Amino acid sequence: MVNGQQVTIPANTGINHDGCSMRGVHTHDASGKIHVEMDKEYNVPAESFFLIWGETFNENQILDYVVDQDHEIVVTLDGERVDTYEDTVLQDQEILRIEYRAK
Repeated sequence: MVNGQQVTIPANTGINHDGCSMRGVHTHDASGKIHVEMDKEYNVPAESFFLIWGETFNENQILDYVVDQDHEIVVTLDGERVDTYEDTVLQDQEILRIEYRAK
């Protein structure tokens, strides 16, 4: 969410149809659901997905939006506020919400 507006995560992020390859962290559609599918169990931080997507996410910036005196980034995991930002581990069926908003 950016200033109250939903941001669409593109379909097929992390999937290369030309090379028939798929990253362990990817999307299939634009629903916002991020798939973590690997042959071994790993702790996958949210930052991994943003690197694959080619976007920035940390405690000071989300996409092109930077924290300043008037704006903040709030991260919730299943409705509970967390302060792990890009280090938040992606887990199956959890809801990670990242919001850039006015303070």
